[in-house]
Amino acid sequence: MKIGLLVRADNGGLGAQSLEFAQNLPIHSTLVVSLGDKGRGKARELQWENPFYVTGPHIEDVPTVDAFLEDLDVVISIETFYGSLVLDRARKFHIRTVRYSNPELYKAEGEDRVVVPTDWLLHKMPGATEVIRQGMTLAPDIDDLVRTGPAKTLMHFTAPAMLDRNGSASFHAALAHTKQRFDVKVYGPRTLTRPTGRNHRWWFVDRYIPDRFGHYSESIDLLVLPRRYAGLSLPMLEAASRGIPTLTTNIAPQSQWFSERALVPVLERELVPMVGGRIPVYKADVKALARRLDELALDPITQLSEEAITWAKTHSWELVKPEWMNYLERVV
Repeated sequence: MKIGLLVRADNGGLGAQSLEFAQNLPIHSTLVVSLGDKGRGKARELQWENPFYVTGPHIEDVPTVDAFLEDLDVVISIETFYGSLVLDRARKFHIRTVRYSNPELYKAEGEDRVVVPTDWLLHKMPGATEVIRQGMTLAPDIDDLVRTGPAKTLMHFTAPAMLDRNGSASFHAALAHTKQRFDVKVYGPRTLTRPTGRNHRWWFVDRYIPDRFGHYSESIDLLVLPRRYAGLSLPMLEAASRGIPTLTTNIAPQSQWFSERALVPVLERELVPMVGGRIPVYKADVKALARRLDELALDPITQLSEEAITWAKTHSWELVKPEWMNYLERVV
């Protein structure tokens, strides 16, 4: 079976997610989508199997798409097919198409099958949709990466274009209420962050780094993501795969993954329209988040780190790859 992979590589999150597939499934060829000249430069910095490069957001390069599709049995697209061309040409050549998508971003494009990473909002997806966990490459020495001290260095990812998905506003507001002093590393453009709390020290990481935690894991104690809605969180998986626990909001499905000490309550819930329809969106209890941060700055976070590692192991490619291969065999 020959598998093609369609990826968007000039975006930090999608680039990191796409690399996981590219490096762990037997990919025959890759169609790499980028937006503009700057994006093409970023995309070409990464290692892809037999790559073909096109420009989005709507793919229109028929010769390149046909070259990518040659001899394939199935194409997996991460999040979207960027227009109808790939789907139309795949149908012409009797190639099956599978879309790996988050429910909040899903709108049918004509793909043959859909796979989602969690069962969140599964009832809103097409009837044949299946759940396959996002695979994650674990640090070889993951069992030796347990954090045994208190949380002094925090990491946060901004996602302003996605309804402040990672709760940056709540995170910053909470730091204004903490009594303890933290070192804070923010992944995202500096213009999207508003440092608060005079006693905290801040660093900003605004360049494109696919293996984000490979660069910063040694110095990070805790990832803080008071997420506003559920579903897949790639930063949580990246962190856990390197022994870093996450402090997040008490909403499903993450409330099923972690103990109460890793969860903070939410105060508000509203239904907000997204690409895939209206979804429940929450707001963290800022004062409760500040109190929990102060607690974790004084006490060892060993248990949280061990929980994170246990959870990460359930997403190892050793377990996830056979699920994907069995699924693709059925599809083809």
